Amino acid sequence: MPQIFILQHHTLPCFPLQHVSLYDILQLILLYFPETVFLAILFYDFNYSAGDIYFTEAYVMNLYAIKEKCQHGSIQVPYSYYDCGIPDYFTSVPLHWHSEMELNYIKSGNGFFKYEDQTISAKPGDIFLIQPNVLHAIMSDEHSSFFYDTIVFHQNMLVGSYDDRCYTDILLPIFSSRRRVLVPVSQENQGYHELHDSVRTIMQCAHKNLATSDLLLKSELLRLFYLLASTPGLCTEHTASTESRLTETLRPVLTYIQKHHSESVTIEQLAKIAHMSSSYFMSCFKQNFGLGAIEYLNQVRIRSACDLLRNTDRNISDIAFDTGFHNLSNFNRQFRTKVGCSPQTYRKESVLS
Repeated sequence: MPQIFILQHHTLPCFPLQHVSLYDILQLILLYFPETVFLAILFYDFNYSAGDIYFTEAYVMNLYAIKEKCQHGSIQVPYSYYDCGIPDYFTSVPLHWHSEMELNYIKSGNGFFKYEDQTISAKPGDIFLIQPNVLHAIMSDEHSSFFYDTIVFHQNMLVGSYDDRCYTDILLPIFSSRRRVLVPVSQENQGYHELHDSVRTIMQCAHKNLATSDLLLKSELLRLFYLLASTPGLCTEHTASTESRLTETLRPVLTYIQKHHSESVTIEQLAKIAHMSSSYFMSCFKQNFGLGAIEYLNQVRIRSACDLLRNTDRNISDIAFDTGFHNLSNFNRQFRTKVGCSPQTYRKESVLS
């Protein structure tokens, strides 16, 4: 029997059937159902009827099978640097996606990037900026080795405030993929040489992995986005007025989380503030801010816990409960995942430093 995957018409935006491609469907499911269990990735036939989309003879796979499981960085060091070589260090980078930004600089050899629905040749000097939640894969040319530098970083490391105009007008559209960056940026593109110098400095700073070099790293990342945004032809605008209104609708949610993160906070409460259903709110939040609402809430809580661990001698269990965690083991697990060490170790290292 053919498998049938049904999406009710109110969950997806309207689009002409004749313009639907496999990749369009993939991206729509990923965008509007980021927490869904299934992702349909291959379709032999589909029908459109009465506002519903029916995918028949569909091969269905677990969405999380292609979401990258690797933890990139932590709150203290919100990036990871990788010196990559295919096939010398690993055979290839399989199709995957992640919520962080990924910057790649090709050092030598030739290869290919699978980017969205394209297969793009990569040559020395090329710069590939992979935006959040974009499906991508990397492989070498079968006749040569392929070496490149990669930094994967969370966009939060560049956010001073969610309210200032350089974030809302420049960074947010790129982080949310409403403004698309040219892939790749090559030597023939306008502004390449300045971008090249900036990217090389970024990789050098990330490789050093020091607090002092992190300052230069942040400034160079901001310079990189300045060059991308201000150089004609490097970004394609996709911002819609409805998305701008949506960002304004979600702004009170951020304020509420900042003020009430130590209390019990639910998706239902946050959705009510935004005047949305819970499922639609979760999709919109992740689409606009690059991370889920609960993930953002936990980041705020962990940051608060870090402040208390550094600046007070209060009991760790008290700090956990006072920052909104009502289960000590969950607090320890979340802390280790986001900071990279236990609360006890973090406190000891903070005292030593």
